[in-house]
Amino acid sequence: MKTIDFDRLNLETDITMLHGIDTGNMKQIRTGGGIELHGHCPFTGEGEDRFRIKITERPMTWFCRYKGSCPMCSGGGDAMQFIAVRDHLNRKADAVKIAEIIANETGIDLFTFAMSKAAPAAAPGNAPQPITRKTQPRTPTPPPVEWQRIVMPIVDHAAAALYENNQEAAAALEYLHNRGISDKEIRRHKIGYIPMVNKYFGYSVNLADGQRMYRKPAAGETFIRVPEGITIPTFIDGQLYRVKVRMMDHRAKEKAIADTQRAAAKAAAEGKPEPKPITEHDCRYSHISGGRGTSLFNADAATDVHPRHDIIFCEGELDALLINSIMAYTDCGQLQAVTFGSATNKPAYETFYKWFRSPKRIVICFDNDNEGNAGAAALQQIIAEVSSRKEPAQIKTLPNGYKDFGEYYTAGGNIEQLLCEWFPY
Repeated sequence: MKTIDFDRLNLETDITMLHGIDTGNMKQIRTGGGIELHGHCPFTGEGEDRFRIKITERPMTWFCRYKGSCPMCSGGGDAMQFIAVRDHLNRKADAVKIAEIIANETGIDLFTFAMSKAAPAAAPGNAPQPITRKTQPRTPTPPPVEWQRIVMPIVDHAAAALYENNQEAAAALEYLHNRGISDKEIRRHKIGYIPMVNKYFGYSVNLADGQRMYRKPAAGETFIRVPEGITIPTFIDGQLYRVKVRMMDHRAKEKAIADTQRAAAKAAAEGKPEPKPITEHDCRYSHISGGRGTSLFNADAATDVHPRHDIIFCEGELDALLINSIMAYTDCGQLQAVTFGSATNKPAYETFYKWFRSPKRIVICFDNDNEGNAGAAALQQIIAEVSSRKEPAQIKTLPNGYKDFGEYYTAGGNIEQLLCEWFPY
């Protein structure tokens, strides 16, 4: 006969994933005891900082600052206590039902926490040991507020500019459509376009006052670099984390020539050997400076899948947009494509734990090259550390040696059929 090890279940449960917790409207605060999330009470809706979650504590706990006057909070507690208060259940008598609710809302497999009734109980006063070796925060840290204040209007402006009636914007939009990306996905992710201004490949923004500068910033100026091209922002819990920029091919070639000439002139002035020419490929992607490099694109949509089913990790944002554009109109189950933006990005296990743990099935399909193969193997190993996963992440490659989903799509490949084979129902 098996029963549930409730102590281990609480250690493994991320309270922020439970229904009723709106992390998008909570502030992250560093305290002497670790990192906390502060926000309105999920039970009464009152007080912008009365409800708090200690996200670095194991097990995670929550508490209410006004426990004496709050009609529901009863002080606080762990994940099981939150469900008991929220759903008006008895923590002890309804423990199994509470565990089943946690499993349904977080994707945890309760079988992992089964134990024999004859198993010895933990000694009184001894805290149970964590399931994994990790004890760091599980909430990604966003860029500074000042950066988001300046860059968010740029993202909004670029999103509107993509649909403006001019040749540059039309070429950028046509490029996205030719990659199989739908207008619905473009608008959902605020994909946009920064035009080239005169001879400048984008512009700089003063971090202090938001003033644009179409020149090289002077020494000592604090600025954000905004390259020209298709802007691809990444949001997590509603906050802006980074903005990747895909430069159009003809602009990338021009920039490669200009950057090579600039580098050669600088080397000559300093009496150094002429540097290796900068290639067009080197100039195809850039970022608005100051964002978080390792961030999970489409993280919010992947979190909102109920029940959480399947995730595919691909190498780039355009591939993720293509997959989601196609799968949004199919009946092949609930699938979301996500990406860290590069095969060489090393995601922190602790920070992205809930996206590694929650999906029923995970497939990794990076670019079919040496970097992609190495990156896929590294990510698979990180995901393998999740002790509660029933199915390990699988690495897949595109048929006939195609490098990525974009190349496969333009060659006439049936992505819907391929993904339905990888995620059968």
